[in-house]
Amino acid sequence: MARGGGKILLVGIDEEVLSWQPLTAVSKNLTLIGCLGGNFPAVIELLKSGKVKTKDMISHRFPLDQAADAFHAQLQDPTAIKVMIKP
Repeated sequence: MARGGGKILLVGIDEEVLSWQPLTAVSKNLTLIGCLGGNFPAVIELLKSGKVKTKDMISHRFPLDQAADAFHAQLQDPTAIKVMIKP
């Protein structure tokens, strides 16, 4: 269940040091939850079975030639949940 402003921010982190400005998370009233590792086979099965619906999580869709607009929407549009760039 989503907390805060009703949105969830998923962040993939590389092994390098992470530097970020929390203003985006604060301005969207997001709750950040960290997770190291996970049961990926079980998650994949849930997705394949249709028990987890992901279609509604995508709030915006952009073609590849509008990738800059997609990044702008993710950062600036308060309605943006998950922005997809389609090749």
